[in-house]
Amino acid sequence: MNMGGGVNTDEMSMQISFRMMNDTMKDCFSTCITDFRSSEMSQSEQTCLKNCAVRSFSCMSVLGQVQE
Repeated sequence: MNMGGGVNTDEMSMQISFRMMNDTMKDCFSTCITDFRSSEMSQSEQTCLKNCAVRSFSCMSVLGQVQE
C-alpha cells in the first residue's frame, strides 16, 4: 500500500519492464525488418526477430540477477 501519493515500487518496476521490452522490440525491429514490399515477414526476418529478442531478454535476466 502506498500512502505517499506517488507511484509504488511495483508500478515502477512494471513501467520499467514494459519500457525495456518496448525498447528491445523497437531495436530488434529496426535491425531485422529490412523489406517492406511484402505484407508478410520473410523467414529470415522472423528468425532474426526471435533471436534478437531472446538474446536481449536473456541479457536483461542476467543483469537482473547480478544486481540482486
